Amino acid sequence: MKSSKRITKKKIAGIIISTVLLAYSVTSIIPFYFLGIRSFIPTIRSTEFHLIPPELDKFNIKSTYGDLATYYNVDLREAKKAFGISGYIDPNLTWEEISEEYNIPREKLEAYFNPYVKYNGWITILTDERILHSIVMTVILTFSSLITGGLFSIMTGSVLAGFKKKWHSWIYNMYLLEMIITPVMIILPVYMILGVFFGLGNSYWSIFLIFAKGGALPVMVFTSYIASIPGSLRESVEIDGGNRLQYFIHILLPLTKVPFATYAAIKFPKFWNDLLQGLVFLNEKKYTITPLISSLQGSYTTNFQAIYAGLALSIIPVILIYMIFQNLFVQSALSGSLKG
Repeated sequence: MKSSKRITKKKIAGIIISTVLLAYSVTSIIPFYFLGIRSFIPTIRSTEFHLIPPELDKFNIKSTYGDLATYYNVDLREAKKAFGISGYIDPNLTWEEISEEYNIPREKLEAYFNPYVKYNGWITILTDERILHSIVMTVILTFSSLITGGLFSIMTGSVLAGFKKKWHSWIYNMYLLEMIITPVMIILPVYMILGVFFGLGNSYWSIFLIFAKGGALPVMVFTSYIASIPGSLRESVEIDGGNRLQYFIHILLPLTKVPFATYAAIKFPKFWNDLLQGLVFLNEKKYTITPLISSLQGSYTTNFQAIYAGLALSIIPVILIYMIFQNLFVQSALSGSLKG
């Protein structure tokens, strides 16, 4: 009887845990689901709420010539070439009037403009000549900054972990001060130093240096972890004739994979989604992915469909990275409890 009751309790507990995990997973996926839906909702209908993708609009022959450029980012110069139109066209003319004036069949207009109307966001993003360059540079900057910043933080942490005297804590606390200083507070002096003094304005090097400097959080993570590594490991390397560099490369670096995963899990989305540094240090031709998406906001109207499509596109690499390295991230999350 007791064993059957235990089995029943375990089943109930398993069902409850599974239900909670399922609910949590669904809740986590919901924002991505709605982001995908919004990428198919035209700017004109951006105030509407949809639980499922709406029926896609078709080209309205009564829309004006200027509306397509305003709401759908259609390149009207390319459109005029496609229809053999030359010269000036009044933006207030409807396409019905243009069709009659230039003897263009309606079917030809609909075949050309329907994809722009239906899939405007994705067409705008994927045909933007800056998007591929933007994604490539974002990947390069993010991973190079993670690796370089991680190495600098491990080096700093290995030194701080060896500090034993009371006054040494002041040096550690100086690093932690950065946690209360937001980037916005120091963006002007940083720009003056990198952009003006070193001449790195409109340069990816400025973004790299800002990201790769490490910071308070990675220093804290690596210092606390390295302090828990037995000193006998370093002594054994010295006994065997090794030096500090060999200890760092062959012993310390392999042991810091878990805290590096913690550092990468925190910093990766921050570097990838950075907006402030890109807007300040780069021009429109060199924008990384988030500033590029932000630049889609117009003076008179904003192409929300393109912005949501860009956001969906920018999230895909982040999801892939977390899926590929999920085991390492789980180890980093559990490392604190395993020590106990």
